[in-house]
Amino acid sequence: MPSFPEAIPIVIGGGTAMVPGFIEMFKDQLEKNKFPLEISEVTLVDNPHEAVALGCFNEATLIEES
Repeated sequence: MPSFPEAIPIVIGGGTAMVPGFIEMFKDQLEKNKFPLEISEVTLVDNPHEAVALGCFNEATLIEES
């Protein structure tokens, strides 16, 4: 398990994350299941629909360049 000097943020994207109450449910599950890393915050990315596609595109571009 990696270790970090400070708590890490979790940023959530995708259409499912936009469902009302999703972020709160996600936070509750993190607490109930004792996530092994300290979390500073859980937030929704600014544009959830595009975030996942953009992340996949960026990864594909990196793979193609190597």
